Amino acid sequence: VCLRLWDKIVGGEKRSISPDDVDQAEIEQALSDYVDAALKKAAQAAPMSEKVLRDWIEDNLITSTGIRAQALREPLVLGKVDGAIAALIDTRLIRSDKRNDREWIELAHDRLVGPLRAANKTWRSRNLKPFQRQAELYAKTGQTHKEMLFWGEELIEAERFAAAHPDELNDEERKFLKDSREERDRLAKERKRRQYLLVAGAAVFVLIGGLILNN
Repeated sequence: VCLRLWDKIVGGEKRSISPDDVDQAEIEQALSDYVDAALKKAAQAAPMSEKVLRDWIEDNLITSTGIRAQALREPLVLGKVDGAIAALIDTRLIRSDKRNDREWIELAHDRLVGPLRAANKTWRSRNLKPFQRQAELYAKTGQTHKEMLFWGEELIEAERFAAAHPDELNDEERKFLKDSREERDRLAKERKRRQYLLVAGAAVFVLIGGLILNN
């Protein structure tokens, strides 16, 4: 934010920066841009999926009520995420605190919670597959609205992506695909049952008709 103001006001307009020059919306955008750049750089440094990193940060370092949370840094457990965390510490997006031979990590400031969530929302809208966005909506409704599930070509495409990128799926997306497959199979069985009943009913009708004609 400071660099932007300096380039715009001091460098461009050749005057001093005043409080009126500080725009809240511009601050939010600058922080979101900072978060985006830091996450992209960290994912490349790990190297790992940027989606997985964004999911991990939001799930583990922000509570459901929008408050900073701490997480224990355990390299053997975190795997590639640990490499990304090291890069995020370097860019000051994450801070580290060592206590009693254990290392805890958290976002560097409460002020980063909102911009991080906003940056993730924008990134997901641009990069997620249709089934991944649908899985998020499905989870928000309690995973009970079966009409939201995929079937047909949509499910085939989703399963193809999942098979090629298994490490990029989160629990919500796996549950969505599982429920979609189960609903597809249930509907297929229901169709077969109805077809069987229809054929059986027709056979009985023919048999009764034959008996009537013979009599």
